[in-house]
Amino acid sequence: MSSIRTFATLRRLRLGGRPTGVAASLDAINAPNVDEVELSCHRGQGDETEAEDADALYATFGLLCRRNAMTLRSFKFHFRNPTVCLFPSHWGATNPFGFANAASPLLELCCLQDVELLLYSGMSPGHHNCRHVNAAALLLAWPTLRTLSLPGVSLTPEALQAIARMDHGLQSLTVQMLSQHFLDDRPGLPATPPSCAADPDARTPALRELRVNETSYYYALDIVKLACFLDPLFPLLERCSVPSCPERDHSAYHGINAWYTMLEEESRVKTYIDVMKEVEKLRLARQNTKPVNSESSCFADVTVADIPGPFYHPCVLSL
Repeated sequence: MSSIRTFATLRRLRLGGRPTGVAASLDAINAPNVDEVELSCHRGQGDETEAEDADALYATFGLLCRRNAMTLRSFKFHFRNPTVCLFPSHWGATNPFGFANAASPLLELCCLQDVELLLYSGMSPGHHNCRHVNAAALLLAWPTLRTLSLPGVSLTPEALQAIARMDHGLQSLTVQMLSQHFLDDRPGLPATPPSCAADPDARTPALRELRVNETSYYYALDIVKLACFLDPLFPLLERCSVPSCPERDHSAYHGINAWYTMLEEESRVKTYIDVMKEVEKLRLARQNTKPVNSESSCFADVTVADIPGPFYHPCVLSL
């Protein structure tokens, strides 16, 4: 389908449908100045084959890169019942960033600042039906990111350590939940941040906000342990809260329908625990014990090289 009209003032574009339909719609819309794109794809039984989906997505992403590589700042992509793997789930894959061929054109979007990716099976995203996406690999692919939202990802301690060790400017990270690996006993991080003298060129991790949308049905996080983990990793962190794990009387719920009813009720009255209260206690205790003439400065002196851990309005158009 050829372009039927140029939308010179269009700044935000939202498209939804099957991958082939989204590709056709995008091909018909020439928006040279668009800076925010939201794509929502879905498929059902009897839809196109995996190869056809991959070709359609490759064409869609290729169009975005050819037309808007220098203008696009925000990109959101949701895919329900995906048939193809698109984004890196672990380090290494089909290319250095782990992007599948169908998604490889997105690597040319060199000005992205805000990204949200969600791939899931079923009618709605949940704890066990979302595709994992490697956050650190995305930061490697898009070093200009300031906000990254992965509402289907369960974040591990190793993932946070990898993010902290990288040289990037990410300020806000959103995930679905923190994995049960945060309950494990792990080697402690330094009680005080190392001096920048070890590597004066290293950048302090810029993360200021960590948002966690859900809590596990099966375990409750140790907030103090979590604060001790985050404190040395992200010295500029200002906001972090996690949903509390409610106490349940399982005897009051019989059958799967009653269980889902209970979960819906809990989602409506969800409460959050402010992790920063514990982080501030750690920072205050460190300030109170710091020698007066110490040459080591505050948290701004932490270096990512010394962090341990493995490294693996204007115009809107909606269709």
